[in-house]
Amino acid sequence: MTVFMSFKNLNSQDKKLVLKTFFLNYYVRLIVWIFPFQKVREITGNMGKRHNNGKINFHKLIWAVNVTSHFVIRSTCLTNALTGQILLQQHGYKPRLLIGVIYNEEFEAHAWLEYDKKVVLGKSEKDFTPLADIK
Repeated sequence: MTVFMSFKNLNSQDKKLVLKTFFLNYYVRLIVWIFPFQKVREITGNMGKRHNNGKINFHKLIWAVNVTSHFVIRSTCLTNALTGQILLQQHGYKPRLLIGVIYNEEFEAHAWLEYDKKVVLGKSEKDFTPLADIK
């Protein structure tokens, strides 16, 4: 089944959520590329303020980020975690964005999103040491 057909078969509420998430993920990707991280946090922090969107199912929001991230050029764990954080906060959830590092012959960094002490976006098999916990 093509991407278009899969999208076409979604109900109208899911289509709206997927489109919103897709454009949000692209926007976050763009600001991560252009601005220093402090400015990115300022921008995304303001975007995450609660809107009167009603409460959408938590798993549906995570699903939308996972689906749309495959179609965002150079999408990263950081852009996905920030996008997820914004969406969840807008709908009344309080996730934690964590950024960690690991050094096994080379340095690696990773960002992930936790909710209720469980990784909900950006799960990794590697044991990253958290350096930043961003609420």
